[in-house]
Amino acid sequence: MSSPDRPIIFQQTTVSSDPSWMEDAFRFFFSYVVLAPVAVIIAGKLAAQGLRLSGQNGQLFQVKIPAVVTIRASNQEVTFGFTFYLICLLVAGLGAGRTIHQLFVERFGVDPGQFTSLCVFSSLMAITSSALMLAVIRLSNRVRSRSERALKEKYRKVLEELKRRGPLDHPAVGPAVPKDGKGEGK
Repeated sequence: MSSPDRPIIFQQTTVSSDPSWMEDAFRFFFSYVVLAPVAVIIAGKLAAQGLRLSGQNGQLFQVKIPAVVTIRASNQEVTFGFTFYLICLLVAGLGAGRTIHQLFVERFGVDPGQFTSLCVFSSLMAITSSALMLAVIRLSNRVRSRSERALKEKYRKVLEELKRRGPLDHPAVGPAVPKDGKGEGK
């Protein structure tokens, strides 16, 4: 409020020569506009290769940087990607939030802020965990496939042996049920 005897003074704002606003803008853009969404998309695509989820039609999430890259996820990939990212963010924040921030400050020489550090770490963690999950699923599928083939081969050999022997009531093998009908003799 101004009084009638005091004039209103407008402060002129200018962009300062301090480059910190550019750093903040770059960090924000890189962390929240590029890195986290790309991590969500990649984690979702990896998870969707090993898992199935029905009822996820019509969803689309994409990052488009003209003349550079367009990456998109659709349907279940979107759900898996966001799920992996949010779980990783929760685990990282609850488990080692301060430590992750200190790691960025000490090892990378940049202080993006604690939440931004957690977002970057969670992005990498989501991609890594979905890739590991996919590797485990594919490995278990190979093991299961090999054991199924072995069981099918064993079953086929048993059937061939039974065919070779002939019917169970064949005179060379003997009757399947004794002639007295009681099953164990007299």
